[in-house]
Amino acid sequence: MRIASILALLGALVVAPSATSAQAITEREAVSRALDASPRLRAAQADLAGSRASVRAAEGARTPTLALTAQGHHTEGMAAAANGLTRQQQDGISSEATVAMTTDLGTTIELGVATGVAWRSTNLDPSRTTIFRIGPTYSGQVTVGVRQPLLRGAGDDATLGTQRQAEASRTAAERTLDQAISQLALDVVTAHRELWYAEQSLAVSDDALALARRQHEEAELRLRELGTVSRTEVLRYASQVASAERARAMALTTVETRAIELGRLLGMGPAEARVLRADAAALDPVEPSALAILADAARASSSELLALEADIAAARERERTARDADQPRVDLVTQLAAGLLFNDETLGTLQLPGDRPAFSGTLGLEVELPLGSSQAGAEREVASAQHEAALARYEDRAQEIVGRAASLRATLVAAAERIALSVEAERAARELAEAERERLRLGTGTALEVLQAQQSERDATLERLRAQADYAEAEAELAHITGALAGRYAGGVS
Repeated sequence: MRIASILALLGALVVAPSATSAQAITEREAVSRALDASPRLRAAQADLAGSRASVRAAEGARTPTLALTAQGHHTEGMAAAANGLTRQQQDGISSEATVAMTTDLGTTIELGVATGVAWRSTNLDPSRTTIFRIGPTYSGQVTVGVRQPLLRGAGDDATLGTQRQAEASRTAAERTLDQAISQLALDVVTAHRELWYAEQSLAVSDDALALARRQHEEAELRLRELGTVSRTEVLRYASQVASAERARAMALTTVETRAIELGRLLGMGPAEARVLRADAAALDPVEPSALAILADAARASSSELLALEADIAAARERERTARDADQPRVDLVTQLAAGLLFNDETLGTLQLPGDRPAFSGTLGLEVELPLGSSQAGAEREVASAQHEAALARYEDRAQEIVGRAASLRATLVAAAERIALSVEAERAARELAEAERERLRLGTGTALEVLQAQQSERDATLERLRAQADYAEAEAELAHITGALAGRYAGGVS
């Protein structure tokens, strides 16, 4: 017996942190630290930042573009004359500016302005080899080109599809971040409450061990000095001490493992986390909402279901885009141009034939058809299947969450009843244990009856503590699946 006591004491010194090193932490403090330290949350925040950048990229894909070009040229050639060959030469400088844009309906519009100046050295009289310098000659042209898809690319399915998919993915990332915050808060609340229960169980074990040792010492004293108890009763008390020491050693181990688990969520190492202690306020049981209200709240506010809804929206946009890409390409193409050509003699008044620029225009139809099965057709089938799968996954998960909300409501009601009943049972067990101890002092009871009553009292206390922990954990999980838990602790997380 003394060896067992020594081993238990050594185990307590090795396992249990000292009172001065213990670090009490409230539930809210624990959640706040976890939100700051969680790699899971940082990953969700990085995903959200990437999805927001994808939206900006999709919006910028249709930003009008300006293209500027400028160049100079020099070319030489040979020409035959009546009395030999002549060398001809052309020099020039040109520049062009073009603005291109695509409308929401898929219309591509290009506006261009081109200018240039040129000089020529050429033979104007084939009977001679005399070279004449002509120029400078100035030119200018304004062009408008329009391409209007009639089938593939017509409407906003193709032009806005990528942007809509990016926006849906951004919404999904936002909901996923909310879900990550809520899930992390739930994990921390559960770990914190389990640590609290383990500490309360350890306190019960400490009290039980102290009582068992005191009763064993009293029994030994009565046996030696008064002879009023039998050796059997002393051995029963000794067995109770051994059992209490084993229970306390197990409770110490449970406290340490629960502290390490909570510390892991807070980003702490095992050695540092061993000193954590749960500072938990009591949670008064309340009547949960009706089943229909909880079901509606779960479907409307669950961050997980909201993320799945965003996935459905993205899949729907991919299907629309793929359906558009599976159509033949039929484009109406037109281009209009107005050009000027003048030299130094007309530079002042821009006098041109007919007193107007030269106009030109084209109008055409372009058709592109696949010869056989196309990749676009297969991709449309893939997108359609993915859309159907997203719808099915949403409905399946929604049924699970609604069912889980109903189960948690039943757990809350049962836990509240257990708390009330266990409080009453604990009071009755305490009174019974006291009565049995009084009977033993009067000589009308036995040690076995006392030990059984004391064990019943401890069981009732642990049942009350377990019911309180279960209620708190069920309440947190119900808030999690109905989308309310993240708002309690999110704070400045974005």
